[in-house]
Amino acid sequence: MEDLYTPFRESFGLMPSGTGLVIYLVLAPFFSVFLYGIYLRLKTYGGMNAIRSLFNPRLINFSSLIKNVLLQVKLLWDRKSGIMHIMIMYGIFVLFLGTILIFIDDNILSLFKIKLLIGNYYLLYEFLLDFFGLLLIVGLIIAIKRRVGRSRLKRLRMKKEHLAILYILIFICLTGFIIEGFRLYLTSVHWSRYSFIGYLISEVVKTTIVEKTIIIVAYQSIWWIHALAAFSLLAVAPFTNILHTVLGALNASYMSIREPVLYIPATPFRLTEILDKIDIEIKVGFKKLVDLAPLQRLAIDACTDCGRCEEACPATASGTPLSPRNLVQKLRSVQQHLSSISEDLFNVGILNLEEIYACTTCGACFDSCPVMINPLEYILEARRAIASEGKLDRHVTRILSNLARTQNPYGLPRSYKEAAIKELKAIGAKTIDEYPEAEYIYWLGCMALCDERIRKVAKSLIKVMIKCGVSFAIIGPGENCTGDPARRIGEEGRFQELAYQNIGLLNKFSDRKILTHCPHCYNIFKNEYKDLGLSLKVIHHTELLNMLVNSGKLRLRNFVKLTLHDSCYLSRFNSIIKEPRMALRDAKLIDMKRHGRETFCCGGGGGNFWFEIKRIKKESIFRIEEAATTGAEVLVVECPFCLLMLEDAAKMVGLNKMQVLDIAEVFDLE
Repeated sequence: MEDLYTPFRESFGLMPSGTGLVIYLVLAPFFSVFLYGIYLRLKTYGGMNAIRSLFNPRLINFSSLIKNVLLQVKLLWDRKSGIMHIMIMYGIFVLFLGTILIFIDDNILSLFKIKLLIGNYYLLYEFLLDFFGLLLIVGLIIAIKRRVGRSRLKRLRMKKEHLAILYILIFICLTGFIIEGFRLYLTSVHWSRYSFIGYLISEVVKTTIVEKTIIIVAYQSIWWIHALAAFSLLAVAPFTNILHTVLGALNASYMSIREPVLYIPATPFRLTEILDKIDIEIKVGFKKLVDLAPLQRLAIDACTDCGRCEEACPATASGTPLSPRNLVQKLRSVQQHLSSISEDLFNVGILNLEEIYACTTCGACFDSCPVMINPLEYILEARRAIASEGKLDRHVTRILSNLARTQNPYGLPRSYKEAAIKELKAIGAKTIDEYPEAEYIYWLGCMALCDERIRKVAKSLIKVMIKCGVSFAIIGPGENCTGDPARRIGEEGRFQELAYQNIGLLNKFSDRKILTHCPHCYNIFKNEYKDLGLSLKVIHHTELLNMLVNSGKLRLRNFVKLTLHDSCYLSRFNSIIKEPRMALRDAKLIDMKRHGRETFCCGGGGGNFWFEIKRIKKESIFRIEEAATTGAEVLVVECPFCLLMLEDAAKMVGLNKMQVLDIAEVFDLE
């Protein structure tokens, strides 16, 4: 027996002899059900392939593990929600760790006559378990309050399963504290104050006139109720939302993104490697869950149905059939049944064309997900499968046909581009053939070459660069589409055809800086051509304008009230947020409520500029109305898609007082 003056933990001290053995016999069937559930999950994810992926340390993204799992940075974007989740997560983790330490102390270290939970270590153990147990209860109460009553969050669905889990967790915590209080009352040790919650309960019990024999019976009864509740929760964990706490952490830890880039689509094949091969079968995209990799299937089960992605999604707000939350939840419901994972999701009505083509690929869903689930990935892979089978809508097919015939989505001939180049040369632009030593190669993009309104943006930027003495040149009519529309639509082959043509063109300029005013061109040059063998130094015109302002070569002449619409592919995908604001620092800049990474898409991304999915209210109208609330006279944009979408929206709502201008045009105002 330990010295009574030395704090120590006595196992099963107030329980009948043999309880230590009985408890493990009782645990066995519950633990067996738990293991069977884990087995079914792993089988769903791909069996041995899943095990190899899940236990591959090379796949762990330690940056994301620290930020999104340990520090819960994403959840803390919403401070109240973040603090609540931290209370629950660390409460469960510390109590689980405490249980493991008891097991190690009683069943492993005791074989070597070593005791860990003794003295000051035990006092710290008791204090921490009470402290984190209290945090857990507070966090659970807040979580319940957010799901019921008047204060219920709209995005949280009323699911009995979720509420039941929260109530059971509170029950386990409360019964744990009650048996601790009864134990301290019955043993009356001098170190009881370190278990401060249990100590308070023991002091309350002391004020009653209940006999000790009754307290002992109550202690033993509640002890077993507490144990059975915990074992039951363990058994059902693989079959309920409980497992998301583990799967969510795993998914965030295995996140493969390369910061600060939000998402780079996988390259399923390379045309240069397969063109000479005969009878090669290429599988592209997914229509069945078995087509997904193990970690992609795990991510589906990590979804907790919190609704943050749906709340952020512009396609959902505009009334399209797409909800990223519903998409993942539908996939999850299919994944629950092993017999369904080989079914064609389009044939059985789980997915449909309108749903997957309503996505603007803005990335708001992925960026808002606290456990790093990427609905955009499933959408693009589903698009690839549809494109590979030639089942595209005729409007989508027309764009791909235009890209194949004319290397631009407009379907305009080379002569049109030649005329556009003449216009730009007339105001002082030179081609790279005329000025081969240029520091910057200004990539005009399809829209500047084929659309008169966007050509005005190019003209403004050219005038600013000439005025500031920037060394630049344009390529000329040989410039083709980057392939971005094709890749977002799902036609990987067409994307690579265009990409390899451009790589052949740009390879000789790999030591130069590629300048572009289009965030989509910027993103694909900087992040996606790398996978095809070309690394480029790419700069967006907002960055160039900021550099010119910083150097004193450029200043705003007009000091009207401005508001800035952040492009999704600049702010959210590539973290270019402060540069345009720094460039406009001399203006009266009023930010909209949704700005920076939380910007609201104009609705033109993901190919939606080129074809139309029915919407109740267009994203661009939501955005122009939000811009109008700032009282700004000019809405500044950084993207040709945004410019055309928002300019059109301003006309539709009769907003004649507000101009929509590209940031280059703002600096070119007389």
